[in-house]
Amino acid sequence: MIHRGRRFPGETFEVFGPKDALAEAEAELLSHGAVRADETELEFARICAGIPAVPADLGPGDLPNEGGLDDTALSYTKGCYLGQEVMARLKNLGQVRRRLHVVRGRGPTPAPRAALYQGEKKTGEIRSVAACADEFVALAMLSLVNLQREAGLSLEPSGPANISLAPHG
Repeated sequence: MIHRGRRFPGETFEVFGPKDALAEAEAELLSHGAVRADETELEFARICAGIPAVPADLGPGDLPNEGGLDDTALSYTKGCYLGQEVMARLKNLGQVRRRLHVVRGRGPTPAPRAALYQGEKKTGEIRSVAACADEFVALAMLSLVNLQREAGLSLEPSGPANISLAPHG
């Protein structure tokens, strides 16, 4: 079964089914001009686009709104559901205290869950990370309280601010 993909930017397809049918579906897509991407390329593209993965980027301790899923994963008009009151309050207040951001840097790739700092203050943590050549891109959950978008981020307190927020992050 071939479905339009929603987990990656651009026009993508996801193929589900028995192993022999997968090979057949892949051959059909490739014959129509599709390009096969490996997992590393897909992960890099997903992170660059700011598309969170569950539970790596958004887990049980996070709100969908913190990951920018307000428009795609929440219904404010559906009938009663568990957590509806919290979602309604967030919508009416219009903001969350932290948010998932795309960040970029050069050099060694930091580990998932690595802390991020602005000056001495811990500002957040890396969630997903992918590298390409000497550059890395990551999704980081950052506190919006006193976040200075232009100041850059560091992997250590008062360290060099060599990690920047992506323009759309």
